[in-house]
Formats: sequence, structure tokens, C-alpha cells
Amino acid sequence: MRIGYRAGCALSIVISLSGCLRTELSPAPLDKAVIQLAHTAAKPIALQVVSPPEISEHALVGNQYLFVLLPFGSIRLARPLDEVFEKSYRALSLAGFRPLPGTPVNSGHLKITLRAISLSGFDLLFIRRVHCSITLDGEYIDQRGTTWTTTVTQDQGELRRQAFEPQLRHLLNSSMDRAVERLLRQLRLTSTAQNGSGG
Repeated sequence: MRIGYRAGCALSIVISLSGCLRTELSPAPLDKAVIQLAHTAAKPIALQVVSPPEISEHALVGNQYLFVLLPFGSIRLARPLDEVFEKSYRALSLAGFRPLPGTPVNSGHLKITLRAISLSGFDLLFIRRVHCSITLDGEYIDQRGTTWTTTVTQDQGELRRQAFEPQLRHLLNSSMDRAVERLLRQLRLTSTAQNGSGG
């Protein structure tokens, strides 16, 4: 009886604390080298990043789970659109573009919609699993007025000894980089796709 009582008290404490623990991830500023690279590029492209109303500033994107199922804390992104913008800016710069935030230009306009994002950590007793899923819609209008559209979902997970901010940030960066790269490749905006098309 005493063991059961103590276990019940411990569970009650865990449940009480679950709403208090909060991990918030903020985007890192763009690297100066990336900005300089973009400024030297000869191909301007308008870059716009949007999201549906349910994805807002300080968006709740997931939870930390204790014993797999018990929510033990929330995970939030401080500025989710900035995350997408900065990853897209970097990828476009490396592909030879000069991204212009939301500015219409004759050479093309890229609109990226952050459709969905989730990031969670699961306690599996002796190891932790972190999981991230990102869905992006892309619409590119080229200089001739031709519209290209695509949707990508990047879903990946990793096993880690811990599932705290550094591990969550690492997986978020990896997932976002891959999602953006796949989106640009399908819209033929990466250097590989452009070379392959002869452009």
C-alpha cells in the first residue's frame, strides 16, 4: 500500500509539473557569409514565407513525453516563419540566387507556405527518441509567368541519450534543411536541377 501510495504521489507531481516545463527554440541569425554570398549573386528572386493562422508566433509544435505517453512539457518555436525563411534564404544563396524578401522582381517569385510542423521528444526509459515532421507548400512563378507548385513533407526521427534543447534544435535544423532542399529541387531552383535542365 505504501509503495502504491508513493507511486501515486509521484505520478501526481509529474502531472502537475507537466504544464510548467517549456522548451522554446529561437532561430539563429543568418550567417554573414551567406548574406555576402547572396549579395554577389546575379539572379534576384523574390522570397515570401507565410503560414495558416493556426501557426503563429511562439507556436506550440509538440511535447516532451515521459514513459512514451505522458506529456511532461511543451515545445514551442519562437518564430517559425523566420526558421523557414532563413533556411530558404541560405539554400537559394548557395544555388546562385539573390533572395529579396517579398519584393516582386521580373526574374521570379517564390512563395513558401509552412503548412504544418511538429517536434517532440519521447522518453524510452534508457534512451530518448526525437521526432520532427514538416510540410511545406511551394509556388514559384518564373520570369515568363509560368507557375510551378509542389508540396513536400519531411518526416524524420533520431535516437539520442537526451531529448533536450540541443537535440531538438539539431533535428529541427536537419529536417528544415532537407525539407527546403527537396522543395527547391522539385521547383527546379537548386543548382543541380538548373544544370540538369540546361538552364
